[in-house]
Amino acid sequence: MFVEYWLEEKGDSVSLNVGDSHGQMSDSVPEHLSLLLKAQSKLSEPDGLYGLLCSNSLELQLRLSEHEGHWDRALAGYDLLRSSGENIGTHDGQHSVPMMRSLRELGCSHLLRAYSKALSDDELAAPEMKELQYEAAWRAGIWTLPTGITRTQHSTTSEFNQSLHAALRALDRNDTACAIYETNRSRAHILEKAISEQAESADAMNVTIMKLRMLDDIRDAAQLWRHFDSNANVEVKKRALISMNDCWRSRHVKDAPFKLIEQSLALQGVLFQLAGLYDNYAQHMTRTSMLARKAGHITEGVQAIRNLRIMHGRDQTKSDMISLGTSPWRVEEAKLLWAEGKSEAAISVVNSILSKRSENASAPPSARFFELVCLLSKWQARARSESSKVILSKFLDCVSGMTAAYADIMKGKGVHEAKCAVIYSKDGLNDVTSVRLLSRVHFRLAQFTDAQYRHLEDRLKSPEWARYERLRKRNEDELVRLKREKDTKHLALVGKKKGTGAYEAIVNEINSITGRLYPLERQVSNDHEEAMGMHGEHRNALITALQGYRRSLEAGGWNAQETVFRMISLWFTHCAGVSTKSLSGGTLTSAVNGEIEKLITRGARIPSQIFLELSHQIISRLGTPCNAENNFIQLLEHLVFRLIRDHPVSRAGVRSPSEKIAAAKRLLEKYGSKYPEKRMMLSQMERLIEAYIRIATMSLSSNNETPWKQLPSDVKKRALSDLKMVPVLTAPLAIDPKCEYADGTFPYFSHFGDAARLVGGINVPKVVSCYGSNGKIYHQLAKSGNDDLRQDAVIQQFFGLVNTLLKRNLSTNSRRMRIRTYKVIPFSPEAGLLEYVDESILLSSYLIRAHERYRPCDMKHGDISRLMKGLPPSELHKTYEEVCANFRPVMHNFFLENFPDPSNWFEKRVAYTRSCAVNSIVGYVIGLGDRHSSNIMIDRWTAEFVHIDFGVTFEQGLTLKTPERVPFRLTRDIVDGMGACGVEGIMRRCCEETMKVLRSNRDALTTIIAVLVHDPIIKWAVGGRQDAAASSKHYNGMGDSPVHADEGNLDAERALMRVKQKLDGYEDGELRSIQGQVQQLLHDARDPHKLALMYAGWAAWL
Repeated sequence: MFVEYWLEEKGDSVSLNVGDSHGQMSDSVPEHLSLLLKAQSKLSEPDGLYGLLCSNSLELQLRLSEHEGHWDRALAGYDLLRSSGENIGTHDGQHSVPMMRSLRELGCSHLLRAYSKALSDDELAAPEMKELQYEAAWRAGIWTLPTGITRTQHSTTSEFNQSLHAALRALDRNDTACAIYETNRSRAHILEKAISEQAESADAMNVTIMKLRMLDDIRDAAQLWRHFDSNANVEVKKRALISMNDCWRSRHVKDAPFKLIEQSLALQGVLFQLAGLYDNYAQHMTRTSMLARKAGHITEGVQAIRNLRIMHGRDQTKSDMISLGTSPWRVEEAKLLWAEGKSEAAISVVNSILSKRSENASAPPSARFFELVCLLSKWQARARSESSKVILSKFLDCVSGMTAAYADIMKGKGVHEAKCAVIYSKDGLNDVTSVRLLSRVHFRLAQFTDAQYRHLEDRLKSPEWARYERLRKRNEDELVRLKREKDTKHLALVGKKKGTGAYEAIVNEINSITGRLYPLERQVSNDHEEAMGMHGEHRNALITALQGYRRSLEAGGWNAQETVFRMISLWFTHCAGVSTKSLSGGTLTSAVNGEIEKLITRGARIPSQIFLELSHQIISRLGTPCNAENNFIQLLEHLVFRLIRDHPVSRAGVRSPSEKIAAAKRLLEKYGSKYPEKRMMLSQMERLIEAYIRIATMSLSSNNETPWKQLPSDVKKRALSDLKMVPVLTAPLAIDPKCEYADGTFPYFSHFGDAARLVGGINVPKVVSCYGSNGKIYHQLAKSGNDDLRQDAVIQQFFGLVNTLLKRNLSTNSRRMRIRTYKVIPFSPEAGLLEYVDESILLSSYLIRAHERYRPCDMKHGDISRLMKGLPPSELHKTYEEVCANFRPVMHNFFLENFPDPSNWFEKRVAYTRSCAVNSIVGYVIGLGDRHSSNIMIDRWTAEFVHIDFGVTFEQGLTLKTPERVPFRLTRDIVDGMGACGVEGIMRRCCEETMKVLRSNRDALTTIIAVLVHDPIIKWAVGGRQDAAASSKHYNGMGDSPVHADEGNLDAERALMRVKQKLDGYEDGELRSIQGQVQQLLHDARDPHKLALMYAGWAAWL
């Protein structure tokens, strides 16, 4: 914070580029940069360091190597400094500490001990050195240390690792009382230190909490230590072990960064070793390696597995978990090799495990065996080391074997074989685990055959296949022509006398034709067989994929979201509409419908809640015209009825075209007649929707001084209240798996407030206060006019799905990266309801006032807008540069105003930057345009961006009268809010992490987008909202959208193709890496030449 004050005073900007010789790299570290580096070293924020790399100094290089986990490079650098006698200011001339830290991180315990022996007693007695020595000692199980280290170990102010070492050494001597004493003494010291220092950040407090939990782990082990003796009763030992594991599991930190829990994991491993529990030690080290691998810390994972491999080589234990060549740690070793990119070695290890299991198996293969075969098949498919037929055969064997293994388990437990479970346990193999494994095997098979289907689909649609088809047709026509010509010659031969010249000439011609016919017939036959085989493989791959996805859902739903989206996408592609044509014949549509029928009618195995995320797209296809033999509509209506029956409070009604209205009315009447007790709910819902539309469309004057306007009497509390069967539409509503939605499980609508508040805008939107039965007040925005909120609802749905992907990824989840979403409920093309984001402000509102307040001498926003509007294109760039020189950014003041506490200031600015990164990359992928500062809000509590108004999506901004030339909004003011580093560091790294998640999930994401872009709701005509509004008059029961279905589908396909190109990394026709693609986007978004050409209302200078 103070560095930025200094930068602003010195260069009139908080940017480091101004404070450091205009961003040029140097070999020295300026004082202000050194200060920032020291501050960054005390933070656990993973990306800030990259924003400070504006120097070529060795200090920064070594810091970067440590930060990225390249400890071998760091060790070499510190060794060079040590040998040359150079000093690094940040380490006060002590290179021994970073060298020993590097050795410890590399797992070089022997080298670390040898190096420490060469140090003097004074060096060893340094506090930081002592901590490193003690930590290395207890990790390696060494309880005797040099005198220079241990001479002060009985001091009353012992450090944490010293206390750990003392407690573990006591356990090694079976002195549990001493171990408990040491942990209690260390706990008191930690608490005293925490109280005195009063840590401001949550990261520092998390480290303290983890230390306390480690002390608790030792205490738990000490209290049960006598039961772990090798001579103890087996049952008592087992109960003690279960008790200790339960205590440890109760303190498990879910989704914690691996670096935070790594020391605790190492401690637990040492305790298992000291207790002689080698089976548990093997399981624990395997779990440690798995956590390290998933967190991207491959080195730590390799170290854990190498410990087991060394024990396996020495055969020093009697543990089957270590000594057997088929142990789980061998599987983890293969996964580590795969993560390192060593595909051949990984496949070789798995093959070795499978062969040993086959040789030693006296009983039928277990579920774990087939899981391993499935893993091998998946890797071989990705590495393309086997033919697709061989891999498919292995997958089918896995499915049949896993099904049989699961049936055996269920038969032994007396449980019905169709039991459905959605909980995955890694502790042993039980019925829940086995059913999840079965679901995963089906999913992997479906993924493989789906990939084959996509490949065949692309090939059948390729220009090469089109040329092949034309050549095949030409050969067939030529064959028919030659046969006719041959028949004609035979007829001509009848009237000729044998032996004459004419006769011989005709015979020669016939022989010539026959010679040409034979190879041509063979060619046509071969071509026909190849084409039929291709279409047959295409059809079989599609049906097998659908079957695999469906059976995966029936077995418990491994990746249920991705599965459902893919199945619905394939269903819509092949069955929706009268123009559906199959490359494999007319039976494909019925086959696809058959699989979907099984999907939606087996309610006991496949819960209806998995379809709720797609209910918007499903309902929008009601009334779709289809061929007479296509039962798509019947299945669709059955699915919609099931959603209405099981989750009646999950969706509000939407007014649609006449065909959809008729279908919806028919379903609601069916629902009301079958469930009479629900008629009241339908009536209440209709009343509430009519009230919202009444509020949204009522005419209010905005000229008065007060923004509050009285609501009409027919929607006030006396006329409309206590709708007990209707939830508050914008309240969070948990899905009830039992589909009961009993009273009290959701807040119902109580009444409206007496007045609505106008918030400005062309269509005069109103903020209303909705009172819920839980006593909460929900602020909602009722809109009408030209803003069709149905597309906003689709985009919010997509943002929610992206948030799911970001949460699944360890890197983005640890950074708490997300897109702020809000509920959108469209009632008709003319009216709808939005969740109002409290304590948010339009970006334009803040910036315009802030420029007036902080830069009163600069140019005025209104004057700039008028100036830019009247300029010819040739003068725009020059004028824009002059404007930028006289209109300096002020966004950094937002954080000084709202978050004066330094720790809160830093936390919120990081959240702001991460929010900007996620919104920018996701918005770019879906082609989100019209991002002027009045379509972006900022939350004054969290500093996160909230985007609104999604009328221009999927590259429609390129077709506007003034095309939008930047990928997202990243103006100087937005960059100014990111602080001294600007787009470097947090912004760039978070953009890369977001793009990495989107790219790694490109198949799932394109499946999701395919369902969305083919949504009939989305308007593909140029002009976005205006065209949607113009066409809304056709939605009054007299007709459908004026956009022809085929034209809409072509535009949708074009949009989907562009999304795929972005996710593949193509920019300007060139394939880019993730870093290269992000670099291009950040450059284009800030390019003054592009910004100068933006529409003046976009306000590129703001």
